[in-house]
Amino acid sequence: MGASTSSLPAGELDRISIESGLTKKSVLTLYKRFLQLASHREKDSGQYFLTKSDFIAIEELKLNPLGERIVDAFFADAERVLFYLFN
Repeated sequence: MGASTSSLPAGELDRISIESGLTKKSVLTLYKRFLQLASHREKDSGQYFLTKSDFIAIEELKLNPLGERIVDAFFADAERVLFYLFN
């Protein structure tokens, strides 16, 4: 499952780091994990995304008593989550 590429364009890495307050290293770590979980890719843009079923398959969320609520929060307004919307 998941994608094999693990790099963000430099401009995106800088933007996400500034907007989130995370270090570039932390953003890249999150991005790599996102790609490990992503099992879908947009045909037009090539961007990877997660669906609700992808989140539900995460073992830590399965075991968490609040897991369903956490997943629902990510998908309150969308059917899929792109990394750029995730951060």
